[in-house]
Amino acid sequence: MRTAWVCHAMLPSPNSGWSEAAFAGALRVRLLGPIYAGGNLVNDRDMGDPDWPTDLDGQHLRQALNLILVCCLLALVAGLPMAIWFPLF
Repeated sequence: MRTAWVCHAMLPSPNSGWSEAAFAGALRVRLLGPIYAGGNLVNDRDMGDPDWPTDLDGQHLRQALNLILVCCLLALVAGLPMAIWFPLF
């Protein structure tokens, strides 16, 4: 949560910053790096703690996929009862 709160505004997009910063914090890695928009450097910092790695490998990919799976299952568990109890007319 701390990484999401501190780093969410690093991306030019108002929506993707929160999720990418939270993801970096959950995996304890640095994401992002330099971003160019229209030929101009928009951001030259990384999301995450400076001590966290930027050279990611297959293990980090597996952790990321597991995190996505857990988030999808939690969304299903939370959303399915709401869909049953509050059906759309």
